[in-house]
Amino acid sequence: MSLASLRRWLREPLLHFLLVGALLFGAEQWFASRTPARIVIDRATVEQLIRQREQLELRKLTPEERRQVIAAYVDDEILYHEAYRRGLDRVDSRLRRNLILKMRGLLTDEIPDPPEQTLRRYYRENPGRFVQPVTLDLEHILFLNEDDVPPDLPEALARGASPDRFGTILPGLGRRLPGLTRSSLARVFGAEAAGRIMTLEDDRWHGPIRSRRGIHFVRVMARHPAQQPSYDEIRAYVRDVWLLEQSRARVQQELQRLRGQYTIIVAEAGEGAS
Repeated sequence: MSLASLRRWLREPLLHFLLVGALLFGAEQWFASRTPARIVIDRATVEQLIRQREQLELRKLTPEERRQVIAAYVDDEILYHEAYRRGLDRVDSRLRRNLILKMRGLLTDEIPDPPEQTLRRYYRENPGRFVQPVTLDLEHILFLNEDDVPPDLPEALARGASPDRFGTILPGLGRRLPGLTRSSLARVFGAEAAGRIMTLEDDRWHGPIRSRRGIHFVRVMARHPAQQPSYDEIRAYVRDVWLLEQSRARVQQELQRLRGQYTIIVAEAGEGAS
């Protein structure tokens, strides 16, 4: 290319436009790399998080528990943003949960199996983590509509009428439900109904109890008290819990470092949040 041609090319408006654009893009990236990203948790999200946890726990959360719920959500948001920053969305689903799980996996190296004495000490020092909770064996009758409940049903059941004569059996939800914990009761019947069922002390029929499925009449066939299994009975489970705790500790250590790269704004929950 001759010197005259080069000069004409350098005076081209298109070239000037491309150069300015490149400079602006570079400046934007430079400032973005030095400006903390913003994570904003609005009030509606805060209230929803608290409400969901309280429905699961069947009780009001303490102020510390509310703080922990919000902190856990902030941790997930950091991992979500980090997944995008590292380009994981280009090789995986854009579903938020998948990206968060992938980031948790990247932040933790493979943890080697602990020595036997470590597991035994962990079991001794944390007995409450391995208590098997109270479970109930239930028998129930389900009516999809309130109008389908026979008016004399309580009296008929008290006289010994077979429950198989009444109600509807849904696929996957039989007449008898063994070994239900408080949390599994909530999954089957909903939090409010589960709370009422857990208070039943005798083996008589009780109802009507409303759930999202319909109207229930329930009888507790057996109540199994909480138990403390021996270490040898649940060694594999103790190992899994120990490994999970170590993994979570590593993630929290890395999250603590990453938090400095974000501006985090969390709205206060309203007075009516429950």
